[in-house]
Amino acid sequence: MKIIRWKFPDAQLTLLPERGRVLQVTVDGQEAFWTNPNWSGDWNAGGDRLWVAPETAWFWQTRGPVDWSRYAIPATVDPGRWKLVDHAKHCCRVTQRARLRHQTQRAEVDVELSRCFSVVELPVAPFFQSWVAYRTDNELRIRGGTRGQRVGLWSLLQLPAGGRLEFSCRATPAFRVYTGDVPRHYWSHTDRQLTCRITGKHAFKFGLAPELVSGRMAYARPVRGGWLVIYREFHPQPWREYCDRPLTASGDRGDAVQVYNDGGEFGGFGEMEFHSPALEVGRGNDWLQDSCFTVVGFVAARQWGRWSECWLRSGGE
Repeated sequence: MKIIRWKFPDAQLTLLPERGRVLQVTVDGQEAFWTNPNWSGDWNAGGDRLWVAPETAWFWQTRGPVDWSRYAIPATVDPGRWKLVDHAKHCCRVTQRARLRHQTQRAEVDVELSRCFSVVELPVAPFFQSWVAYRTDNELRIRGGTRGQRVGLWSLLQLPAGGRLEFSCRATPAFRVYTGDVPRHYWSHTDRQLTCRITGKHAFKFGLAPELVSGRMAYARPVRGGWLVIYREFHPQPWREYCDRPLTASGDRGDAVQVYNDGGEFGGFGEMEFHSPALEVGRGNDWLQDSCFTVVGFVAARQWGRWSECWLRSGGE
């Protein structure tokens, strides 16, 4: 399996084109993403991957209470059949065609997916002592399917346990639970920020609405001398429809951001997830693109408070 490594003085990006993902980012010898040390070739490789929403249509085989025995990851999505179609210095593009079949209805959708990864040159990144940045451009095109079916892009980045995930919000944070229960000591909030611990020891998932989130989120994990930070910036569009929602919330609006904390069943990681707006087969546009800006870097302990205020509130400006 082909691996691409982009090396820099203080960092390295490792890409796995056949799985359509950035597998790992390393800064000052510290690995930022969770990767599976016992990977057997299945979906759970780790890193920064792309799935297709809604989960209720393509993954869940039930419409009742959560029952993990009735959950199936479509092989056409992951591992999929990603192909490397363009590769230049510090830029590459992968694509795949996927046919998705609804798990509880006689319906399907045929989509074409594309991901372009490119390094972003940042001459200065305030408060980071060392860093690397990259941009991800994801595309979705409907090639056919059952009229009325909705589909969207679903980006997931797997996180090693031991840190805290922070979201900048436009209003007082509120979330809804998808699976499990979220213990009160796992999360906290201020008027404009939500924080959640990632432990990999207690399984739950929750989501936040597109009108609530600003599009800025960060995962900070303590390492020697400070924090290893993954900062992500995307573009929520609350005036458009989103299609991913809890299993029992049919008919409700979808969420733009989700948090997953694994209970150890799949390796003890967490996930920072975000969605694009949805397309609908046979109605309106059949193509969409979303973009994400990611910085991975080291922040010294003495700089943490100022970094959090600068990047989460102002978007790193």
